[in-house]
Amino acid sequence: MSKSRRMNGEGYIGFHKARGNFMAQVSHNGKRVTVYGKTKAIVAKKLKDLMRDADDGQDITSTIKLVDFLNTFLRRRQNVVKPSTYLTYERMIRNHIVPRLGGFKLTTIDGDLVADTWTAMVEDGHSASVVEHCHAVLSTALNSAIPKYIKSNPCDEARRLKGVPKVAKKEVSVLSTEEQVLILKEAKETTVFYPIIYTALITGMRRGELIGLQWRDIDFENATIRVSRGAFQKDGKTILADPKTKGSKRAITIQSDEAEFLQDLFELQKGNALLNGYKVTEKSHVFVNLNTGKPFVTESVTQAFRRMTRRLGIDTAFHTLRHTHASMLLEMNVNPKIVSERLGHSNIGITMNLYSHLMPNTQRDALVGFKGKVPQV
Repeated sequence: MSKSRRMNGEGYIGFHKARGNFMAQVSHNGKRVTVYGKTKAIVAKKLKDLMRDADDGQDITSTIKLVDFLNTFLRRRQNVVKPSTYLTYERMIRNHIVPRLGGFKLTTIDGDLVADTWTAMVEDGHSASVVEHCHAVLSTALNSAIPKYIKSNPCDEARRLKGVPKVAKKEVSVLSTEEQVLILKEAKETTVFYPIIYTALITGMRRGELIGLQWRDIDFENATIRVSRGAFQKDGKTILADPKTKGSKRAITIQSDEAEFLQDLFELQKGNALLNGYKVTEKSHVFVNLNTGKPFVTESVTQAFRRMTRRLGIDTAFHTLRHTHASMLLEMNVNPKIVSERLGHSNIGITMNLYSHLMPNTQRDALVGFKGKVPQV
């Protein structure tokens, strides 16, 4: 390295012969930090930025790698976020983020690197939706690194660089009456999942809400179901948790014959409990294996539904039952706000965005009787 000179009395700048480019150094907390650049002006700016970051309280000497930072992030979040949210964080970090970015020092990750990583994921065949999830998780984690390790979130810069693939909005699909009949008949004759499929259609409840449903949540006399918890899968087991959103806690009114159906299921479950040696209480799950009393597991329901509908030649998913319920209400001209409350959406805007295409006559119906209201002059 050629002889360095003092830069503003706080750092050093010079030419590194072995590297063939310029370098700048500054000491901070007893440690030396070095940056490199093609020109003296570039390293001078880097040096100036380093000193400013140090003045702002940033640890410019940190050598922590992203993998280590993310492990700490997960450990701290485990008892703060919902279990299902934590599992999403953990899965995205373990499967995608760490293999691609984990070895980089946290302080060296910038918007270009993040954008290039997402581009590589798409080129490797990952969907835009998976990449978007990874971006959201990484962005959340890196926000907690500000200002100790980084001064801004490189994920924000990656988005400004158009480096995050756009997720195409999919128009929700619904089942026709004929498809509903086929599915219900097949489920009743060949599977143990008829009750949960039927209940999904008459309530619009989410899969996790149905699996988390307990007998104490059903008021048979007043034909009402109270949604107060959800369920998700972890290590093949069903784990109960709070519902998806605050608005997800709600009461759903059903028809009297639908309440009778559930009451018959309750009596059937109690009878099977006596035969198979398990107990049924108010806290017992509504949808269980009648031979063991064990609640259904989310993925088992999803996979069984998929296999059954494929046999029928119907390309659909369990969540379509929820969309179908909403579409039937909207076709009946039920107020969208009521539909939104019934589905447990956090606001009516979500409902309108999802199902606006199912209401093509909304504006036309709104204009009925409007003719003549504005005077002609």
